[in-house]
Amino acid sequence: MLNRIKIILFLFLSLYGLLFLRSFYLQVLPNERLTKWSEKQFHSSLKINPRRPSIVDYNQKELAFSVESYSLFADPHMITQPKKVSRKIAKILKINHTNLYSKIKQKEKRFVWIKRFLTRSERDKILDLKSSGLGFIQEFKRVYPNENLLGHSLGSVGVEGQGLSGVELWIDRNIPQETDFVTVPRDAKGRPLLISEALVQKLLRDQEVQLTIDRESQHYIEKKLRQTRIEQGANAVFSIVLDLENHEIRALAYDSNELDNSILYKNPLINNVYEFGSVLKPLSIGAALDEKIISLNYVAHLEGGTLQIGNRRIKESSYDPKTPEMNLTKIMSRSSNIGTAKIAFKLGDEKLFQAYQKFGFMQKTGVNLPGESKGLLSPPPWSKHLLSNISFGQGVAITPLQLVMAYAAIATDGQLRTPVLVKKINDTLSGAEEVFKTQTLHPVFSPETLDTLKKLMAAVVQTGGTGEKAKILGYSLAGKTGTAQKALENGRGYKPKAYLSSFVGFFPLEKPKFVVLVAVDEPQKDYYGSQVAAPLFSDIGTYLTRRFGVPPSDPEAWDQLLSLKSKNQQSLPESMDLAQFIQNLRGKNINEALKLIQPLGLSVRVRGQGESISEVVSTLEEDSEKESLTLILE
Repeated sequence: MLNRIKIILFLFLSLYGLLFLRSFYLQVLPNERLTKWSEKQFHSSLKINPRRPSIVDYNQKELAFSVESYSLFADPHMITQPKKVSRKIAKILKINHTNLYSKIKQKEKRFVWIKRFLTRSERDKILDLKSSGLGFIQEFKRVYPNENLLGHSLGSVGVEGQGLSGVELWIDRNIPQETDFVTVPRDAKGRPLLISEALVQKLLRDQEVQLTIDRESQHYIEKKLRQTRIEQGANAVFSIVLDLENHEIRALAYDSNELDNSILYKNPLINNVYEFGSVLKPLSIGAALDEKIISLNYVAHLEGGTLQIGNRRIKESSYDPKTPEMNLTKIMSRSSNIGTAKIAFKLGDEKLFQAYQKFGFMQKTGVNLPGESKGLLSPPPWSKHLLSNISFGQGVAITPLQLVMAYAAIATDGQLRTPVLVKKINDTLSGAEEVFKTQTLHPVFSPETLDTLKKLMAAVVQTGGTGEKAKILGYSLAGKTGTAQKALENGRGYKPKAYLSSFVGFFPLEKPKFVVLVAVDEPQKDYYGSQVAAPLFSDIGTYLTRRFGVPPSDPEAWDQLLSLKSKNQQSLPESMDLAQFIQNLRGKNINEALKLIQPLGLSVRVRGQGESISEVVSTLEEDSEKESLTLILE
């Protein structure tokens, strides 16, 4: 009997011993599997992206920044009444109830996103529901305060906060993003708890990316492009402004009638290539001058307006039988195809190809934005007809930025340089900064060639030149018009009645400050670059001279024009008093108004930015007791 009791006692002691060892194993000794099971039951691991650097313009004005927001998630396993909860949440967030219910009714899932980037008000309303299985995480929402301004260049970000295109993608590639995984605690009932602000604070960053873009200029130019596109019924209109002082881009503007949002994922000014036509003639003629194959005294016979090359023909856009020959100045100013082709025949395909390579064609500009194209140009040998076409810009496709950088080399000292769009990266906490500057690549033309070429290009905007309408009042400039047929997208040949009209120029000619490109893609009203692009260039150039205070080419003449002290002063017409005259000035173009005021000898001041006069203020000058007018522009 005693032995039986001992055996039973031993068994009980052994059982308790095993239970003790098991509990010791579970509660004291580390166990990776149990730890994971515990964390899964009482915690959720969520990915949190850091706050992206802000993007500011040349004058520190914000173009993009991130703000804290609240993202709602759910543990369907913990939601007891999914249909009821989904109705309440859908009403608050104004989302589809059926789709939401299909998400949170799946009990086997432990985590689903409901909606990202909620406002504080929406968050508070959902918290008032006091429903189990719901939780919030603080994230950073990207905000663009100027809406679509500079949209093609800024790019976009995805729902996970990653850069998808443009400068946003550049940030991801050049500034390390310290993505972290944060553990979300649950309460005793398994309900996710709101992440504390302290956990989010560690991912706050105080960096900003400063661009060279001037926001005000960008806004003005985008507005002018949109007006031109609508007036001309064009597919698209675009413009680039480059500040030659440091080769910084002040504007990258593109306006299109495309409604597809996918266009925001690319920047046509650096991703797309175009056949620009006659704006490449200065490069071809300059190459021949640099090789000393021709001189300023060169004269070409125009073959009656049609040049036969084998079974192909090259025609002049406008031929005057009274002018059977043209000198080099006329070839440039009147944009002669035949004259340029004959120069190319003297130069040869190898030399022309090398010249285009010097100008950066078939290579990236160095702006370092994602997706930049190198351009399209097949290497020699070329047929004689292809050589002629390439000499005046057909058969070679380049990006708008490549074209601008080529003209920048001509406008300055003949050195090809890289453009600058990202000026610097600032760390506002530490004060550290990384500055980006233009890089000099190589020379393209000799100083002698540049001097001659600038004189030829200046003739383009003089009376009788194709770019006459590009003139900027008070400023000398040089440039070139282009009217290029558009190639068929699928197949050989060109689209009928489809043109790319453009003008590229720089000013003031004595010490160039800006290179400006304007182009109109498939205008329907007019199509010559002289009719469509040149006037747009004049408008944008006039704005830039005021915006940046560019000194005029002839200060004395300019001061005299502004003061309007005409020697041949005359009074107002007898039928009109000064008040009526001032009233008639409102709404007029500034250039038109100055012509009306000039004969009256009144002093004039111009304030504001824009082209049309919104208000006229008349004051009496104390020293002379004469009327002075202040024209306020919009």
